[in-house]
Amino acid sequence: LHQINTRLPNPTKTSSSEEMLQAQQILKNNRFLRCLRKLSELKAALDSRNQALLKTNSHQRANVKSINDLICAQTVIQLDGDVINRYAQEIVNHPDRDLILHIHKQGVTASQQQWRGLLEFILGLVQGSVRSGNGQGLPWRN
Repeated sequence: LHQINTRLPNPTKTSSSEEMLQAQQILKNNRFLRCLRKLSELKAALDSRNQALLKTNSHQRANVKSINDLICAQTVIQLDGDVINRYAQEIVNHPDRDLILHIHKQGVTASQQQWRGLLEFILGLVQGSVRSGNGQGLPWRN
């Protein structure tokens, strides 16, 4: 595992000006950058998990499964609107699967409502400030 090269080549260290222009064009593509960021996040998560597994000795490896099973459903809602759901394989045949997924869905819904409320509050502050022109529309200035 330590011998596998997982680093990508540096696109800015090239002898060809054509390759440099191609790299610059790709790095200006927002869609590509978003995908690259997501891949980086996934790689970081896998790398940290691999490091944790490598640090455990053979006796502790049997217990790693029970530690990872604490997260059986995970939803990530990114600022760009992408939603990523992850489910542990063990939840598929779990006798309380429907209850667990229902609780998870309620948690995601509550989190979305909390964020929406926070964003509406912040937007209200900004709009109030812009309307008054001098900040008199802010709640703490009334």
